Amino acid sequence: MFDIICYRLKGHLHYQCEIVPAGKPIEDVVDNWQNVLDSHRVSGFATEEDARKYVREKYEST
Repeated sequence: MFDIICYRLKGHLHYQCEIVPAGKPIEDVVDNWQNVLDSHRVSGFATEEDARKYVREKYEST
């Protein structure tokens, strides 16, 4: 299973998304997680490709 962690760093307007193994903490994903202003997790993807498709549809189509 895979999760998507989306986060926005201080001084940035857009979210960045990372596909990670389910349950992985944000501290292990983002090097400078102390600078994260906002984050959210989307869970439950069976494959990494399903997660990539979701990111393309929801976050990269703007």
